Amino acid sequence: MSQYVEALAYSLSAYDNHRQGIEYYTAMSWAGLEQSDAYEALSNKTEIQKIIRNEREARSGAKSTKC
Repeated sequence: MSQYVEALAYSLSAYDNHRQGIEYYTAMSWAGLEQSDAYEALSNKTEIQKIIRNEREARSGAKSTKC
């Protein structure tokens, strides 16, 4: 599934009218893949996890709007 991270990031960006940088959507696209070998090989896992947690739990650092 990690081969689709970039495609998903672009789709999220387009859906959100490109309000954030592509790096933000790429980080969000790793959600659910944290146990994969591809994710483990990443060097910026701390930042990715921060973004995923903020969005998943609707924390104050989330950039999306609560549904």
